[in-house]
Amino acid sequence: MLCHLATEVKPSLFVQALGWALGLLDYAFFLVKALLGKNRPKYFSKGWGDLKSVMEMQTNLLKECEERTSEISSFAGEQIDWEQPTREDAVWIQHGKFISPCAALLPEESRFCMFSVVRPCSPKETNDSEVYIMMLPATGEMGNSTRLIMAKSLAEKYGWSSVIITAPFYGRRRPRTQKLFFVDTVSNLLLQSLAIVQEAASLAIFFLSKSKSSTVCFSGFSWGGAMSSVSSAVALIAGADGSRIACAPYVGSASPVCLVEGVVADAIDWNALRESKDDSYDFLKKELYTELNKTQLSVISERRKKGCNGIAVVRAVCMRNDQVLRLRYVHEFLSQLKTLGSEALDVPVKWIPGGHAIAALLRPSYQQELISEAVLSMKFD
Repeated sequence: MLCHLATEVKPSLFVQALGWALGLLDYAFFLVKALLGKNRPKYFSKGWGDLKSVMEMQTNLLKECEERTSEISSFAGEQIDWEQPTREDAVWIQHGKFISPCAALLPEESRFCMFSVVRPCSPKETNDSEVYIMMLPATGEMGNSTRLIMAKSLAEKYGWSSVIITAPFYGRRRPRTQKLFFVDTVSNLLLQSLAIVQEAASLAIFFLSKSKSSTVCFSGFSWGGAMSSVSSAVALIAGADGSRIACAPYVGSASPVCLVEGVVADAIDWNALRESKDDSYDFLKKELYTELNKTQLSVISERRKKGCNGIAVVRAVCMRNDQVLRLRYVHEFLSQLKTLGSEALDVPVKWIPGGHAIAALLRPSYQQELISEAVLSMKFD
């Protein structure tokens, strides 16, 4: 049962103890660390990168969105290179690609935004026009398997379409020199976030343009939850009709800054970030925190013009005992989600005992439930 953010009920002692125990599963990361040893891949193995160019691009792109001169504001199907659709079970799957708004800074392998549209073979006959779920990837989600499971279920149960987006530096867009999903510079991590929100917002505006009553719901897990929220804000800045937009972040955060703390911090190559032998760990942590916060949701949502309509609905799921995404970042995220509305937005939240590992296991059912609640709330609120 969903509960209002401001009236969260304190769980029983048993539920608190259960959640604490389940949250310990997040520390399985250290088992992987021990098995792989010192040669395991890490984030930022090539240092800070070109931070100035990425921040300049973010400033310019947001300014263009505000002035409605951005490619996003007029994004049309002619810009998409479509493949022929193929049938799989009870859905049609069609792959597409287009040049990313951030292509100028992206490596060659990442310059095209790649996505898949999953449509029901027999759309349900309803009074509502087509619904599109914009599914953004989690940290390290190189493929589409979990999102495809959810997309097929949503198509079968509701007749909704889903748009599964591959992030820059992941999957088919991964640079050949990059190890797995470990982005090799801080600037590339910021660029990855900047690019995917621009791409997701572009696709959302395209699908909204197909009908005056089409609706879009942004959703993602972990980093994808953060990016789904920022994408909805960018779509608003670019001129999308907020009354037809919902956002359903599943265990999200306001920015990638959660990498600096929690169990994931050990996956950072701190030595590569050290520009002087005198740079302490605390100094590097503070510097990295500052840089990662520059893509925070509040930075983007504050760019919305006065009078710009807010999105219609936000629903969220959060974990009580997350060791990857610390609780203070969760509450920060929830408070910022309310700014996506034209006025103070009501953000019902479902709290689940456990941490990130449990969230990943529950994701196919719980994220799908979250999406359906958000979309159906748009129709009856």
